[in-house]
Amino acid sequence: DASTQVCIIGTNTDGKIILWNKGAENILNISKEDALQKVNIYDLIDQLDSDLSRAKFLNTIKNNLASQGFSLTEHFFKRSDSILVPIIMTVTEIKNQSSIPEGFLFVGVDITKRKNYELEIKSLLDVTNTQNKKLLNFAHIVSHNLRSHSSNFAMLLDLYKDELPESTQNQFYEMLLKASDNLKETIINLNEVVLTYSEKQELVPVNLKTAVDRAISTIGVVSIQNKASLKVKIPNNIFVLVVPAYLDSIILNLLTNAFKYASPNRTPEVEVYVGEVGKYVEFCVRDNGIGIDLSLHGSKLFGLYKTFHGNDDARGVGLFITRNQIESMGGNIDVESELDSGTTFKIYLKNEKKYEKN
Repeated sequence: DASTQVCIIGTNTDGKIILWNKGAENILNISKEDALQKVNIYDLIDQLDSDLSRAKFLNTIKNNLASQGFSLTEHFFKRSDSILVPIIMTVTEIKNQSSIPEGFLFVGVDITKRKNYELEIKSLLDVTNTQNKKLLNFAHIVSHNLRSHSSNFAMLLDLYKDELPESTQNQFYEMLLKASDNLKETIINLNEVVLTYSEKQELVPVNLKTAVDRAISTIGVVSIQNKASLKVKIPNNIFVLVVPAYLDSIILNLLTNAFKYASPNRTPEVEVYVGEVGKYVEFCVRDNGIGIDLSLHGSKLFGLYKTFHGNDDARGVGLFITRNQIESMGGNIDVESELDSGTTFKIYLKNEKKYEKN
């Protein structure tokens, strides 16, 4: 019965109780008789809250009534057995026929369960944050130690070659060198991932056109070698809020991939352009390359060490790091692609002008 779960209390302007329903009896463990004879609404307010004086409580209610016609308050109320009950209630003014205030009507519900859930969630978040810190510390330790062992391994191979050059003229030594190089590359990649997750860097406004032009100048030789058509359609006044090093890495990775996975059947065409979506700049890199079968690989496209085309130099790290860099800056990434048709990556970055206004 809802009437036994909802606390309804009526008072005069001084807080003397004149109405006390069954819900109030159940929630506050005070009989109607005692409430009407012995209890003032202010006596129920948690006296342990030193900031919540009777005057402040009443003043808050009156201010809210004056501005919006009702007051929504959340306070601890004291039961007859001194147990504190969190109650959220609306307060409206009772007026007579001449519109003169005669008292207040309090309608509330016990939110003990909600408060308990909030405490459980906070506890889980605290545990999660603690575990995340431990994992990051572990990742840093592992990354540091692996780099040390990898460097020692590489130096030992160099010493071995200097001291016993005749012993290195075989396939096993070449296999050891390859294994050492692969280990070094893996550690570098994993270290980048750790840094992306652990570093809290401030976002600063960066001119997107300037960043793209800088990336193109870096890989200009690649586009020339591929005889590619590269078009940039970005206005000079577009600024995004980013970590500059992350933005450079993102642009370089997407442009490099566009050339790397060009179709052998046609001249490579790469187009870079922008749009606006809400508070974000939609930064797009489109190519006419070999494309990706998203129905087959879409769910793992941004996974670590996931590759899709069988290229010898593919490591499955670039897109994983790119996505994490974008998300760490409050952005997002999407992809559209068809086999033998091309791919479009859409990057959503915070628009500096839109975020300044809010």
